[in-house]
Amino acid sequence: MTISVTESRGTPPSDDRSGDPGISGTSSDPRSQLRAAIAAIIAEPEEAVSKRSMDAVKLAARTLVNELRRAHQPPEKTLIQIKQILAEAGLQPAFPAMRESEYPELPRTSIYRAIIESSIRYYYDAV
Repeated sequence: MTISVTESRGTPPSDDRSGDPGISGTSSDPRSQLRAAIAAIIAEPEEAVSKRSMDAVKLAARTLVNELRRAHQPPEKTLIQIKQILAEAGLQPAFPAMRESEYPELPRTSIYRAIIESSIRYYYDAV
């Protein structure tokens, strides 16, 4: 399976996933796809998270966001669902009170932030 992810606000990759068994290879449910992609990225060493794994997580997030948007889910409820899946995986946001000079950003925090930022962008890109 070829995964194409566009980071710019240009043309997003196709949402056509008909016939695709999902990222985990066992489910076409977007929530399951996102859970599987997050599990795969967490399994990688923190200092060596691959672009391919990050792209897979973002694609899974895009698929879920698009499904929820098509179901007329408002953006705030869409983000709550994404955050619930992230929390189930053990990913949490960084606390803003932390000063970066004292607490360098952990790779897991940057994964959380990237998924949230991408999800917001995906929700509004198709509007």
